[in-house]
Amino acid sequence: MVPYMRGPTYYAYIVLTAALLFVILSNIAYAMWSETLRVNMRMSMGEFDTRICCYKVLTCCRHCNVTSQLSNDRKALFVSFENLHPGWKGWVVLVVCNKGTLPAELIGTNVEIANTSDGIEDHFHYEIHYYGPLKMKCDLKNIKCCHLPLPFNSSLPIQFDPGEKVLILIELHIDILYHGEGELDTVFAIRTSLWH
Repeated sequence: MVPYMRGPTYYAYIVLTAALLFVILSNIAYAMWSETLRVNMRMSMGEFDTRICCYKVLTCCRHCNVTSQLSNDRKALFVSFENLHPGWKGWVVLVVCNKGTLPAELIGTNVEIANTSDGIEDHFHYEIHYYGPLKMKCDLKNIKCCHLPLPFNSSLPIQFDPGEKVLILIELHIDILYHGEGELDTVFAIRTSLWH
């Protein structure tokens, strides 16, 4: 038997078919690679928004005067006390709300004395109690000095989700070693951060 011989046209067809196949596949790949893809989607980050949503300042004395005002960003409460005497006791009640869309944590509360009279700052003492997270309304009208502090306080940091609140009770008093009547301007500021 004589082996079958292939002519030069056979090899030319093979090379031409391979080249044609390469060009076709290259064009398809190039078209897919260079095509513009449009995607319609909306992306947003969460919102971090914690603030003092309500507060109450209580004094356990009838002749002591109190004025208070929230800061514009609702992160601090400015309180002025007048006619403070030895043994005076009072409370600052803060409700901190998470109005954002991200979980937050309450890290602490700063208590600063802004202005005083007659050396009263040496006799001013405070203790802070934390409760939460809570799902409560901002209704503080029934809170009285005789009802405080509440049992079962929480420890810091307190994680609270959107819509939840943390109750802060700050017990204030002037020790009995103070002599006279004095004035005290204080700032109560919350410290919060994003929960991580």
